[in-house]
Amino acid sequence: MKTALIITTNPELDSVKFLCAASQKAGMRAKVSTEVEKADFFIHRLYGMNYDDSDLDFLDQLGSPCLNPVGAQRICRDKWLQQNWLLKAGVEVLETFRYPDIPSRDGAWMLKTIRGMQGRGVKRCDSLNDLNEALSNIYDGSYIIQKALDYQNEYRCVFLGKRRFWFRKEGGNLYMGASAQEVKAPSKACEVMADTIADKLNLCFGAVDFLEFEDKFYPIDVNCYPGVKLVKDKMDSVVEMFKERLSEIVG
Repeated sequence: MKTALIITTNPELDSVKFLCAASQKAGMRAKVSTEVEKADFFIHRLYGMNYDDSDLDFLDQLGSPCLNPVGAQRICRDKWLQQNWLLKAGVEVLETFRYPDIPSRDGAWMLKTIRGMQGRGVKRCDSLNDLNEALSNIYDGSYIIQKALDYQNEYRCVFLGKRRFWFRKEGGNLYMGASAQEVKAPSKACEVMADTIADKLNLCFGAVDFLEFEDKFYPIDVNCYPGVKLVKDKMDSVVEMFKERLSEIVG
């Protein structure tokens, strides 16, 4: 029996237990570790991806194929380009990328490099002076600045083929990664926007993040899955995805 190694910093997460169960249903023996060990198949949750297949190639060099079920590739990390794409797709967006001509000295700011993901490459600045200091020390010329928002809730719609799963993300800020719990769709408007975006992209496996801000919902990030060839009519479950990858290992 092939061994699937789930690499994670927190073995107690429910999502890790789910991945163990999915691996077993896919015909593999599941093992959880905080470090890379010898295994037939890696399920990698240790760090964010660089948004291309080079991460998977690197991990393949360790001697086993790899799947990153939480690694997601934003259509574009630059908020201005991404949110203009959403506007052209006919979806009303919250333009969090905007940097005022005369910025206020009050309140918090977010400085994000293009490679920021799940809190990495993201710095919170509690004043304009802090922001200026952070800018003077930045080595990555590709960055965005956005005003911190006090928002009500953040939701994620995950697409698995034609299925939709909704999660409310815990945390309450835009600059840290967050845990999530499954919920019903927050509103019909959210469902319509999520379907519009998914139809435009023909997503097999992806996610759209929404903010509830001043009692309205806005998409703020669109994610799609890199590195694994997926056939849309086979995407009934994560188990099927693992079986697809396992068949490549076994040959």
